Order: sequence, then structure tokens, then C-alpha cells
Amino acid sequence: MADHAAPILQALRNACVPLASNDTLPALAQMAAADVDHAPDLLGAFRAAGTLILSLEEAAASATENAKRIRQALLDAMIEAGAAGVQTDHHTIGWAQGAPAVVITGEVPARFMRTPPAIPDKAEIKAALKEGLTVPGATLGNAAPYLQIRARKA
Repeated sequence: MADHAAPILQALRNACVPLASNDTLPALAQMAAADVDHAPDLLGAFRAAGTLILSLEEAAASATENAKRIRQALLDAMIEAGAAGVQTDHHTIGWAQGAPAVVITGEVPARFMRTPPAIPDKAEIKAALKEGLTVPGATLGNAAPYLQIRARKA
């Protein structure tokens, strides 16, 4: 790994280091990005990049939940205040009455029922192909690598 570690480390640093000075990110993410740059070796950079991923994912989930909560609070406040909308420098924020939703209260006649289209059962097809059977119109593709991050037991 040492022979070709330098370009790999540089590519990882190029992806992570710009985040170290991104003031919109949480401090933990900025520190992890900086740690990638200061890692003494490739394994240290891998650890720091993993920490960066986890902190960014946690921040994204938190931001999404906060945005939902604030969106609802703003909607409630605007309705209660009787405000139709407000302008910012780049956006118009307002609310509108949604369309009525259908509420199913009992059995619906068959003419209003939708039948799902037939779709291939990929689990069955995969099992058959792994058993060596031929399934017309299907093959096993090459598996793409993915990054797996799991919590370790203390």
C-alpha cells in the first residue's frame, strides 16, 4: 500500500480538506476535514474521513428535522397572524391551502381499485441464478463496492 499511498491520500485530501474552512458545517465536521489533511498516513486519513462522513450525515439529519419543525412553526404563525407572505432578498415565502385529500372510510368499488403492474421478483431471480439456473432476460451484474460504517462495541 505504501507504494501508491501518496496519490490516494492526496485524492482523499482534495475531497475533504476544503470542508475544513466551510463555516456552514458543524465544528466536528470541520475538525474531521482538517484531520484528514494532517493525518500522518493513509489509515489515519481513512479514520478522519470516516468521522467526517458520520458528522456530515448526523448534521444533515438534524438539519432536515429542524427545517421540518421550523417550517411547521412558520406556517402556523403566518396563518394565526393572517399573513399571506413575506419577501426575503432572494425568496418569497407564503402559504396556500392544500388540495382536499381522499379519506378511505370503507370498502371502495372495484372500478376505483388499482392493480399494481407485475414486476420482476429480483430476490427469486437472484436465487435462481445463484443456483445455476438460466432466467431469460436476467443476469447477475457486477457488484459495486460501497462504504460500510458500523458502530463498534465498546
